Amino acid sequence: AGGLFDADIEVDEIHTQVPGQPFALGGLARAHRADKNQIGHRFHGSMLPLPFRLRNGLGMDHQGVVIGAGDLGQRLAALRVAAGDSVSALRRRQLPMPDGVLAVHGDLFDPRGLARLPGRPDWLVFCATPDARTEAGYRKLYVEGLRICLDVIQPRKCLFVSSTAVYGQNAGEWVDEDSAANAGSFNGSVLREAEVVCLHHPENR
Repeated sequence: AGGLFDADIEVDEIHTQVPGQPFALGGLARAHRADKNQIGHRFHGSMLPLPFRLRNGLGMDHQGVVIGAGDLGQRLAALRVAAGDSVSALRRRQLPMPDGVLAVHGDLFDPRGLARLPGRPDWLVFCATPDARTEAGYRKLYVEGLRICLDVIQPRKCLFVSSTAVYGQNAGEWVDEDSAANAGSFNGSVLREAEVVCLHHPENR
């Protein structure tokens, strides 16, 4: 796997997809049996840019932004700093951040927070979590928030952390990158809508 994921980050499924061309990330994407009680991560974006595909230690320096610096976002940011990237991370609460990561405290919907992030970074990873586990909360963050991020920050490439909830299969069927993403729940439906926003944004084509 590329340097970005050279760490012990446990997920049920990881993959990225180019419109019309499925693309597995490293060796981490794998088929799994669908289980409504087992929700994993699903990564969407256009073909991953160099910073996601290069191994650590190659001397490549890129500028990146992480939106939502929770457990996954902080570990990812730390990995990219170790690989030589300059990383800024936006989060709402003022909590310690890994060494070398520029912490930007603010709200995604407050222009002042976004203004403190670098514009036109090489990459952006969107892995924020909603305030409320409701359809309105999901849509506000994952669809509206993601669109605002892409429009304002204008990253050269974006990686959106979604969920296997986008799949409606929940009776033990096999699910892989080629399975139809027909969610049977509001969260899966909204996340699938956000995946489309990410995939078809002009900066990601």
